[in-house]
Amino acid sequence: MDFASSIYNYKLFPDFVVGLAAATVPWVEFLAGLCLVLGFKVRGGALAISTLLGVFICLLIISALRGLDVECGCFSGVERRFGWLAIAEDLAMLAGGLFVLFSDRLRLAPASFFAGWRELTRR
Repeated sequence: MDFASSIYNYKLFPDFVVGLAAATVPWVEFLAGLCLVLGFKVRGGALAISTLLGVFICLLIISALRGLDVECGCFSGVERRFGWLAIAEDLAMLAGGLFVLFSDRLRLAPASFFAGWRELTRR
């Protein structure tokens, strides 16, 4: 419910979009993060996270230009007002997501790390 009210406070979306976004965005974030951590469909997870971050950065910039003072809705139970620092933080996370998305050989996920380790120890 808090997330839905945070989305509503941006005053950019009709009510049905607010409800739909509040119900789906956390699950998309969770599943994309899980893909990244487990090394399963890493590019898809990175694409989903990067897309969400891009949309959120646009929302923050539009809201800042409109002079709105709203809570960003990033963390449940933590009051965090948005500002240019939040935009910079999200741009840094977007850079990380794009790095993962466009990397050819990424071995950061536990599954690929341990597979690579086993390969090295067999030699």
